Amino acid sequence: MEVEKVIGHKPCLLVGNKIDLAREGKREVAIQDGEALKNEMNAIKYFETSAKEGDSVEEVFKILTLEILKSSGKI
Repeated sequence: MEVEKVIGHKPCLLVGNKIDLAREGKREVAIQDGEALKNEMNAIKYFETSAKEGDSVEEVFKILTLEILKSSGKI
């Protein structure tokens, strides 16, 4: 990835939002496509979230924070 050329490898998560719409049959990105993009990006994990309903939002920030701390040698 272009970013890694400049700053080196950093922890990365792929986050898809508006999962609440998927429950209404309005899914725009298939889970398999999200997982495939995660693998292509070399991301740690793919999350589906809903900012509207708060689904998985806190978990994303917790995991990202832990991965940043691990990569910086803080834990």
